[in-house]
Amino acid sequence: MRSGGILNAMRHATSLLGQENHKSTQATMKLQRIAYLLAATLVLGLAVGCDKKKEEEQVQKGDLLIQVLVSNPDGWSGSCFIQMVDSKAGKTYDNSNAFQVGYGLIGREIGKYLYFFPDYGKNSTVDRFYIADGVLYKDKSYTFPSHEAPLFGTQVTEKKAYFANMVGKLQIVDLEKFEVAGEIDLSPYAAQGTGLSYPQAGFPLATEGKVYLPLWQVDAQRLPKGAPGVDILVLDANTDKALDHITSPANGLSGPAYPYGQTGFVDEKGDIYFICGGAFGNSKEYKDGIIRIKKGENKVDETYNWVLDDEKFDGHSIDWVLGGLYMGNGKYCLQVRRTDLKVSDPKESFMKDRCIVIAVLDIYNKTVVQMAPVPPTTAYASSISRFDGKVLEGVEGQTESGYYLFDPATGKASEKPIVGCQGTPFWSYQPK
Repeated sequence: MRSGGILNAMRHATSLLGQENHKSTQATMKLQRIAYLLAATLVLGLAVGCDKKKEEEQVQKGDLLIQVLVSNPDGWSGSCFIQMVDSKAGKTYDNSNAFQVGYGLIGREIGKYLYFFPDYGKNSTVDRFYIADGVLYKDKSYTFPSHEAPLFGTQVTEKKAYFANMVGKLQIVDLEKFEVAGEIDLSPYAAQGTGLSYPQAGFPLATEGKVYLPLWQVDAQRLPKGAPGVDILVLDANTDKALDHITSPANGLSGPAYPYGQTGFVDEKGDIYFICGGAFGNSKEYKDGIIRIKKGENKVDETYNWVLDDEKFDGHSIDWVLGGLYMGNGKYCLQVRRTDLKVSDPKESFMKDRCIVIAVLDIYNKTVVQMAPVPPTTAYASSISRFDGKVLEGVEGQTESGYYLFDPATGKASEKPIVGCQGTPFWSYQPK
């Protein structure tokens, strides 16, 4: 309500008092109380309305959404902020105008909304936002049962998404109602002889009416169980029924499932590729690389398996692959971890070691084309997304942190972040 509305209400209440002057003093005092209570209620309503607007709308305009972590020393907890920024302003943004969302999980574009997932173990509420005319708005939230808090989600049809949790289930989410409409039990696909009750799920890849769901046969510490290889469940996107279960030793390539980004992509030919992250570099038995599933087939193309642990990247070895972007014409920008840049205790390396670099790969000829001229970053700050047809990577530098822009077509990159941030650059999104 505008302030004029409050003043009019107070005038009306005062008018009522004037009309009652002939009545007893007791009646007049009663009307005074009513007038004061009415005015106080209206003022309170205005305050609540302003607070609600502040909660639901971020007035700051921009052409890029950034998600930034501010971590506690252990890295397993902290705060997470999202806001719209101007990529052309050349500024470093603090978090004073940002929305706070769950810590530790990247946002996801699903349909016309952006979804942000809960800090696992602390709450189970997914927040939904949208962007209009460069302004970020909070739409609504949905709270899942506490033990079924989802880690990420992927749209599989126009009206439906799959949300994955850590207890072996895919939640089928009605996007129009923003509520759970069913679930898919993954426990039948736990690898035999491993003692696992269910596998973990990676980011689903939806294409041509099918959903390719990479499975991760790991324990609660995400250490692999069972023999090396790949494991992918194929689902019908419309009926949610299993169509096939792809398994392959894949020359030791393992771990196409990863909870912090899309690992699968489709090229112009309709062939499907998945990057495999092995065992976070903790075991040479589980290898890193890329597998291929040819269009129309539900099996791994055993003639292709590309083991990247065997390659040299500008003369250096790697022991882990993270996220990537397919840029077309066989060019794939992939984040890899250089072993020579790891200096910390393995338990702290993901936060402290600046050892993640971008390699441009030719997936058809299986060659490393070049290394992007972007400073190495930490595994925590390994955001990679598309921006104006180029690659935008989050870099947590020694002196400044933010988002660097790399153009694979020219091989050149910005000399400094095009957008700076206070915290760890965790994810970004350019509105369409």
